[in-house]
Amino acid sequence: MTNEDAKLAFREQLIKIGVELREVKPTFLKHIANGCTEIEGKSFEFELCERIRCGIQISTPHNNKKLILPYETMCVMANAMGLFDEVQDE
Repeated sequence: MTNEDAKLAFREQLIKIGVELREVKPTFLKHIANGCTEIEGKSFEFELCERIRCGIQISTPHNNKKLILPYETMCVMANAMGLFDEVQDE
């Protein structure tokens, strides 16, 4: 499986749980951070904001679309990672 194949498969999984990449209307945002990350040897700048009453928004200076991570999706991810599992007595 190539990197592009893996990226496409991961994208499909994210879409299934509610992550969106789209152009958005202006709304109230709470700035969280500006940052830079390195992925596969390339550096990318990004801005991380909270879209009030919606979720988290990640944007980059070179793309009009925003990645929206709804609150509900974050809970699905937390559940998948076991955050809500009942603690077993040892």
